[in-house]
Amino acid sequence: MKKKNGFIGSLKNLVTWRRLQAVLRKELLALFDSPSATIVIVVFLLLWEFLFFQNAFLIGEASLRPMFDLLPWLLLLFIPAITMGSIAQETGDGTIEFLLARPLKDAELLLGKYLAALLYTGIAFLFTVPVAIGFLLFGNLDIGVVVGQLLASFAFASVLIALGIACSSLVKNQVAALLMAAAASFLLYIGGSPFVTQSLPATLIPLFDRLSPASHFASMARGVIDLRDVWYVISVTAIFLGVALIALLRRRFGNRGGMPQQMRWAVTAGVLLILLTNIVGARIPGRLDLTRGRLYTLSSGTRSIVSALPVPVYITLYASPQLPVQLQAVLRDIRDTLSDYRMMGKGNVVLAEKDPTTDEAVAREAQEAGVQPMQFNVVGQGEFQMKSGYLGIGIKAREQTKAIPFVQDTGDLEYQLTTFIHTLTQRDKKKVVFIGGEGERAASDESALRQQLATQFTVEDGTFDGSKPLPADTSAVVVAGPTKPFSSRAKAALQDYLAKGGAGLFLFDAVAPDMQNMMGKPVGSGSLDLLKDAGVTVRSDIVYDLRSHQTVQMGSAFQMLLVPYPFWPMAVPASASPVVSRLDNVTIPWGSSLGLDEAALKQAGYVATPLLQTSKYAGAAPANSPLDPRASFPDTNLSPQLMAVALEGKRTGGKTSRIIVAGDADFLMDGFIRNSPSNLGFALNALSWMTEQEALGDIQVKQRTAPRLIFASPAQQNMVQYGNLLLAAGLPILFGLSRLFRRRKLSKFTYETLRVRGV
Repeated sequence: MKKKNGFIGSLKNLVTWRRLQAVLRKELLALFDSPSATIVIVVFLLLWEFLFFQNAFLIGEASLRPMFDLLPWLLLLFIPAITMGSIAQETGDGTIEFLLARPLKDAELLLGKYLAALLYTGIAFLFTVPVAIGFLLFGNLDIGVVVGQLLASFAFASVLIALGIACSSLVKNQVAALLMAAAASFLLYIGGSPFVTQSLPATLIPLFDRLSPASHFASMARGVIDLRDVWYVISVTAIFLGVALIALLRRRFGNRGGMPQQMRWAVTAGVLLILLTNIVGARIPGRLDLTRGRLYTLSSGTRSIVSALPVPVYITLYASPQLPVQLQAVLRDIRDTLSDYRMMGKGNVVLAEKDPTTDEAVAREAQEAGVQPMQFNVVGQGEFQMKSGYLGIGIKAREQTKAIPFVQDTGDLEYQLTTFIHTLTQRDKKKVVFIGGEGERAASDESALRQQLATQFTVEDGTFDGSKPLPADTSAVVVAGPTKPFSSRAKAALQDYLAKGGAGLFLFDAVAPDMQNMMGKPVGSGSLDLLKDAGVTVRSDIVYDLRSHQTVQMGSAFQMLLVPYPFWPMAVPASASPVVSRLDNVTIPWGSSLGLDEAALKQAGYVATPLLQTSKYAGAAPANSPLDPRASFPDTNLSPQLMAVALEGKRTGGKTSRIIVAGDADFLMDGFIRNSPSNLGFALNALSWMTEQEALGDIQVKQRTAPRLIFASPAQQNMVQYGNLLLAAGLPILFGLSRLFRRRKLSKFTYETLRVRGV
């Protein structure tokens, strides 16, 4: 038979599954039978879950992100503790020579120990499954994100296990291996942090960021499996195992002349993996989005707009090489997003990336496009340092330009890019008018809502008293928080506009919070029944939700506490309407409930679709109720409260009138938009739907607020918390004790006992 030659043949002969399986079984039994390993995993699980549950229910979000944010720091100690004896103990006990003398290849020994440690660590990670089940039962947990977090944990553990085995192969003492692995793991983890990169040349910052597992763990923990992160884990794991392999080969062959061929293969493969990681790894395309609604994948609205561009669009990314490490992940996401736009554009999207810091002409071009250098803080030499840099995008089409001056995060990048592209490639923009004259709130030029709307619409403020009709090109009107009753003439003119196929967003405040006295004050403007003839009224009450609500800060200058605030309910989608279908929740502060009159709706020719409602643990208090978070809230007669509704009806000439009514106007103010991005998403989706631009309304903000945990009683909360803590401590202890008693029972067997039993 012809012997297999070449590198592929060497790889096939490198490991035999039967021998690898034997090593794997031996190492797993050693870990399961070791009291010290059981103690380590119990301490790890208890510490991990205890730190998580300290604040999990105070925050009240159905998300395991805080739990997995803690994980890397705990693994920096846990994994060195379980890998310290993998080779060092064999060397110290003198059993390594026995293993090397067996018909066992060095690669099989290392892979067996590596897989055993990885499986043992994976069992610890599986204790998050009961936590996820509990959060899924009492909150709308995103399972795709949890899967990504578990895969990120396995990937991070893989790198540290390989590093721990490498350190263990270099020394003969377990304690030395533990300290060496812990120090090396810590340095590797913080290698891409500002603490390290602050004193490095700018050209080395991206390299250190890619070599650190921190950025790859964070990327995968979002619920996105990127091939570049997968490649990093595979290559770095192989490199560290290669170091351990070289150490074993040296121990086997000593210092005899000439490096063995297997050793040369290991060195060569390690060097190639390092080069590929640094050169090719950062350019590998492809990712799998596991999140609910595919948050990190371009939406169908973007695809429909970009794939049918009537003219070419030129997108230029202006980026400085000396960006701080915290912006390196943002830069990578920007490049990925722009690459997706180019592929969807079918040749009509032209991309370019330029560095304004090395070319004055490019700097002038960036500034003319609207991209300016931005100042950002960098921690250096024990103090904050101010540095400037570029990270902006210019978009050009039809000889017109738009710009995103500085991209600090990519949460709303898709929406901005698509709306800019849509605006530049379409001839006309829809006009949205904020009606004034009855005490309504205008959208100031500085407000976040106005700035976002201006990217898609022509936004105007207008005084409306009914003396003349609205401009014919008005696509939608916004009535935000009127404080005075509408005159009969203004009311008639507004109803006439809607009857002719107009659209309107009506935000009513039935309660004016008096924060000085912490009391609610009825507005009593007489405008709450403005749409009564259409079948919708705003009740003069204030809604509270005992389960799904925000928290507020209270306390003194010395101690601040997060306190639940039921008067800020987090309303959830009440239907599959495109206005809310891609939102998790919307915070409605001091909002009022809505009432629907089915007879009036039918007579007016409208079909009502509920948009937002509270949980079933909500009620309505009088408008003049105390607003103190510590006030008592009635827990009887609770039911879901309707907070927003959409009306749609056919009008003369085949036009369609679209109306959205919400029992609050405060939720679109800057303070609430900053803390609850979904609030802004609701407004953008509402106006896109009313102006019949559903494609833009389909684009969601990526930084959506996590769903709330809703428990019917404290007993359910205690069951999730203490049940998981008990499981994390009790199950490993019971398993360890069972293994201990089994070994003691077996140790009492003698040859005579076995002979009597016929063994």
